[in-house]
Amino acid sequence: MDHQPSQSDRGKLNQSLTGAVKGLRPMARNSTNPIYRNSFRKRGFSFLNKAGNFRGEMNLAYMWQTRQDWMRMTQSYVIQKLPQLGPKPLGITRNHEYAPPVKDPESFSFIIAGDTGTNSPAQYLVSTAISRQDIYPSEFCMLLGDVIYPTGGEESYQYGLFEAFKHYDKPILALPGNHDWYDSLKAYRKFFVQDASKHPLAAKYGWQSPQLPNWYYFMDFGDKLRVICLDTGLSGKMEQNRKAQLQWLDHLLETAGDRKVIVMMHHPLYSLKHRSHEKRLRQLIEKRLDKANVVAVFTGHDHNYQRHTVNGRQHVIQGAGGAALHKLPEQRLVDTADGKTQRLTRKALWDQRFSFIHCRYENGQLTCTTFSAHELPGLILDQFVV
Repeated sequence: MDHQPSQSDRGKLNQSLTGAVKGLRPMARNSTNPIYRNSFRKRGFSFLNKAGNFRGEMNLAYMWQTRQDWMRMTQSYVIQKLPQLGPKPLGITRNHEYAPPVKDPESFSFIIAGDTGTNSPAQYLVSTAISRQDIYPSEFCMLLGDVIYPTGGEESYQYGLFEAFKHYDKPILALPGNHDWYDSLKAYRKFFVQDASKHPLAAKYGWQSPQLPNWYYFMDFGDKLRVICLDTGLSGKMEQNRKAQLQWLDHLLETAGDRKVIVMMHHPLYSLKHRSHEKRLRQLIEKRLDKANVVAVFTGHDHNYQRHTVNGRQHVIQGAGGAALHKLPEQRLVDTADGKTQRLTRKALWDQRFSFIHCRYENGQLTCTTFSAHELPGLILDQFVV
């Protein structure tokens, strides 16, 4: 964020840090801001060096769990300051179609991973496994948001993306998560939407930007499969570009024809963990999905693996790509958008293994296998076909 705090705001923060850190307005969210930097020091964290930069050797995923109260406190202010980005950024076409990076649209494999960008040992466990083309052959990798922790800044891409995936020699696509929004998607757009070939970091690692048409986009694999990638924004309620994006989504669903449709986004519709965004996101999204043959919804955000069948549709959470794993309850009752009650149930190891999904599309069917990254080849945690 470009906003700089006033002296009054500094005083407010110093006072609030002695308690539960309440009521700060406003505050910039970046690692070099003195208030941001000092707040962590006064609360006992030592993961910042004297220059205010995050230490690369620190497991950011671990500390992230310890400061959710602080993040919730600042989130409302960040939302107020984010630009309301329109439906036609960067002079591109409004349909936001991206040509899928596969040789044969009727027979291909790809990887799905989420919440990877922690620059932690866990992330490198996952990225190393994904890079083993001899075990998990794929033509591209899809990252389900939170590409970079903690605040999505471009300096964090070096170890949170480029170094971690330097041995994966296939295209890497992504959709934004809430952490990527903390810098208004500046770095995300720089490395995934724009041509990044002249950026020093990208050039150092030979990073080839996929040059996505937008931060929400879709891919048609022939006339049998459509993949729609959505942006759920910072809070999970699509607050940055809701109207334009939903109109775009309606059009894609209404014109899908006989294709199977897969939707990918960061925030989940259904999870064993209660989330403040979920009810509103279901209201916005779920009934729309009935306009087409949507067979699966892939999301991240929750730091574990989950799969739930709701109204005949697979809801898959793959957020176990490197951020500290979230422990799950054994079950939970949730209300669906059509007023029914659904029981969600935990399966073994979902919240105990860092993992990723290997997908194989063949003969009109998508076979998805979730592998643990803790061994090679990985233990199979789940498998399903849509």
